[in-house]
Amino acid sequence: MKDKNRFITVSSLEKVFPNDGPKSGLKEYGAFRNEAFHFQAAFFTKNLLRDCRLEIVSEIRDYVSARVVEPVPAYLSRKRGEDDGYILKKRGDCTLYPDLLRPMEPAGEFARQGLWTVFWITADGRERPLPPGRHEIHIALICESDTKAGECIFTLDVADAFLPAADLRYTAWIHYDCIAEAHGLEIFSDAYYPVLNAYLKSAVSHGMTMLYTPLFTPPLDTAAGGERMTAQLTDVTLSPDGAYRFGFDKLRRFIGNAKAAGVSQFEFSHIATQWDARACPKIVARTAEGEKRIFGWDTESTSEAYLGFLDAFFKALSVFVRENGLSDAVCFHISDEPSAEILPRFRVLKEKIAAHFANPRIIDALSDPRFLDEGIVTDPAAATDHFGAFAGKGLKWVYYCGWQRKNYLSNRFFNMPSQRNRILGFQLYQTGVSGFLHWGFNFYRTVLSRRPIDPYFVTDAGGGFESGDSFIVYPYGGGAAESLRHEVFFDGIQDYRALKLLESLTSRAYVLSLLKKEGIDGFTKYPRSADRHLRFRAKINGLIRERTRRAGGAEIASD
Repeated sequence: MKDKNRFITVSSLEKVFPNDGPKSGLKEYGAFRNEAFHFQAAFFTKNLLRDCRLEIVSEIRDYVSARVVEPVPAYLSRKRGEDDGYILKKRGDCTLYPDLLRPMEPAGEFARQGLWTVFWITADGRERPLPPGRHEIHIALICESDTKAGECIFTLDVADAFLPAADLRYTAWIHYDCIAEAHGLEIFSDAYYPVLNAYLKSAVSHGMTMLYTPLFTPPLDTAAGGERMTAQLTDVTLSPDGAYRFGFDKLRRFIGNAKAAGVSQFEFSHIATQWDARACPKIVARTAEGEKRIFGWDTESTSEAYLGFLDAFFKALSVFVRENGLSDAVCFHISDEPSAEILPRFRVLKEKIAAHFANPRIIDALSDPRFLDEGIVTDPAAATDHFGAFAGKGLKWVYYCGWQRKNYLSNRFFNMPSQRNRILGFQLYQTGVSGFLHWGFNFYRTVLSRRPIDPYFVTDAGGGFESGDSFIVYPYGGGAAESLRHEVFFDGIQDYRALKLLESLTSRAYVLSLLKKEGIDGFTKYPRSADRHLRFRAKINGLIRERTRRAGGAEIASD
């Protein structure tokens, strides 16, 4: 049986399809002591094998884990007019893409005949530092009556140095109603929080520092006139005389829970509808007639009634923020991706925030710099394809979504090579941008939220977005399962941290000269090669090793 099987180690930047197999192998690489290092072990057999398990032998065995790379369907994997930087080049190429990283079944796995079975291997030094030195990781696939079906070896060379803590601010919006729907839970109930914490653990362990916080049901990705499940952390009471009272117990619990999970910054949810800021978010209140919606699509965001509500609300919220020591930890959203025609509306809404918060940070996704020029949005997150419009304006945040799919812009779609996902880390360093925003950590709904979907079968929001845009983790058991794309994105953050470490040993000018020589310039110019990316990161690692040796010991930066 052994001569019919193949088992090889592969880099984390290769998407191994069941039919095609890997293009090349990778047998050795380097890492730092507090990195999470990933590689793959790909197995091919001409026979169906049952009850398969991995046997891993290494002196760093306690640091090593394995998951199955599970293919997931993609209907919409390419839209009209993209560049050629996709894996499958034709529109309408509908297939299975390697993406879900599923925990291995205790009872054993199947290795399908004539197909590649792939395992995602992680040597993780995030919680306990990896021991320095060269470590062989022996991997054997044991199947059916303890028969060894194949074996391979990977060597991890761990440098006696630590990556510095990232100074990147990163947020990916968690959709709290989607967690409730996917797991059959009442939102923000006692039973809900352990599941939410699993999502938070996934987010924070992959670099997220800022958490989207639903003061009221977020007016995101919702059809005009439609409603999503109520996700409101502020208790509102409307008295018969029109006065408002606010309770923040739910918000206090939410923030305290998130802090315990490692979140340090909180972005308060949008106070007006997406794109045009025309209407109000859904806001529910206790009234003399019972609980009911008091604001929504049927109320203009600049109406006298809503502006009066905001005045009362922000006055109460400012007290909560101050009393809970959150003044330097919060920022605000008005509306997502507004057009220039609504500048006057934006200004009115910003003034309601500024009336109660001194120098509030307003972070909104923008393509038009006039919102920044006029001082309405203080910390815009510019779309990566509009980065040039903000040149010289001190831009610190960027974002991408489904529109950033041309000119080789980084993104995380199923049909994009993994290197196109990971390159963002080098790009953020080179451009001097220190914040990244994404809208879809776990959006398990169709476009405009017309209905929930099963993300294991519908990966394109019902045909509205290219597969991979709307979520980066999967609901799994009592929590979240990672995707291959999530791990690769975090590898990009680790690349950024490696550049920061080299900068601390040399200078920013020196590191920028290396990036320039490598051909990395802005968000569209970079070598589109996984092998070259790995060689460049290996070069960075080597330069760090050389300089730490000169310094006479390890360069230690606490994570």
